[in-house]
Amino acid sequence: MGKLKDNIYSLKREIAKRIITGNLGTIEEYEDRFLCTISKKPRKDKLKCHDVNNYPNLIRKYNLNKPITYIFNGIDFKNERCVIEGNSDINFLFINCSFGDGLNIDMCDSLRIIHSSIGKELRVVADTVSLSNVYNKSGKCLTLDIDIDANDVTIEGSDFAEKGNKIEQAHFYINARNNLTLRRSHLGRQNNNDIVEIYTDTLTSDNSTFATPVPNKNPQYLMNKSHTMISAISEIKLYGNTDEMGNILIDSPSILVNGTRYRINESYNQSIYPEVNLQRIINPVSVKKLQLIEQLKKLRTKCEKRYNEKIKEYEAKLNREPLKRLLEK
Repeated sequence: MGKLKDNIYSLKREIAKRIITGNLGTIEEYEDRFLCTISKKPRKDKLKCHDVNNYPNLIRKYNLNKPITYIFNGIDFKNERCVIEGNSDINFLFINCSFGDGLNIDMCDSLRIIHSSIGKELRVVADTVSLSNVYNKSGKCLTLDIDIDANDVTIEGSDFAEKGNKIEQAHFYINARNNLTLRRSHLGRQNNNDIVEIYTDTLTSDNSTFATPVPNKNPQYLMNKSHTMISAISEIKLYGNTDEMGNILIDSPSILVNGTRYRINESYNQSIYPEVNLQRIINPVSVKKLQLIEQLKKLRTKCEKRYNEKIKEYEAKLNREPLKRLLEK
């Protein structure tokens, strides 16, 4: 009788695992996490990926309190946009995927994209973002928008400056509150209309290139036309062939170029670095502005965390109350 009871419990537990993952794919359970592997294109236009906090009763009853990583493997989304609604405790991994119209993720803990192509846009809000061997597959798209908002961002071996694509303009906006690391990657094209805007605490760029304006453009107009602008609260580190880095607009108190450190004298509004084509065109007040923005973002994060805690407390309270009492309210 006890063995039958255990078998029934195991069966119900397997069903519960499918419920908490939305029955999206194959589930593997490990000591510290669940992996949900999805190998077929989902039928829904917008995916809502759950985590364990969405089902507190099932989690408690069947001991399922582990983070979930959703793995999308080898899926071609063709000309459709992949839109995913997640939350701050979910992890996503995309391997060998093709996003014809783009990928949008409104919130997650971590996002990793490996050996995949992006069509029209990539928009994501996460704690950490990692792009490895990601490239642009423009198809019929005339624009490319990369919008990343995260604490830490790593882009490695990725090329968003592919020659011969049909894109008229690409716009890269990266807000990495802690660190942005670029290795052997290309953000934007040379002598084109692409725009790169980077806001971070510390940037490390190793053998990577950025968008450069069409020749003979006056630098004072670059903010409204093609340009690469990098604002870093602490430091910018650039390594590689300086001739290939492009014309970069710099705003940072400390800059390291191939081991040589340059510090900004705040009494100067502009500083030119002859060893590399860097130009500082923004006064130090903008750094203070970035620091204020950072503090406001930290405050927002604390408020969101407290709000989520209150929601969970209220859900737990409701779960403890009898159904009859809830219906009487």
